[in-house]
Amino acid sequence: LIPVESISSWFEHEGRAYNMALTRDISERHAAEQALRASEAAYRSLVENTPDHIVRWDRSLNRVLVNPGF
Repeated sequence: LIPVESISSWFEHEGRAYNMALTRDISERHAAEQALRASEAAYRSLVENTPDHIVRWDRSLNRVLVNPGF
């Protein structure tokens, strides 16, 4: 199986109706999304299970992440 993305569009040209469909292979994007999910899961597990204090702030100095060790 190959993951694909399909887009179709109906239009008229010189009084005739057409339906155009474009399909593209998104295997690389699908693999990148899976790798990102795996990386995020590993990061989340590390942050949530370490006894060390981990805190992350945004640019306005609002806390956006605090782990249980904190």
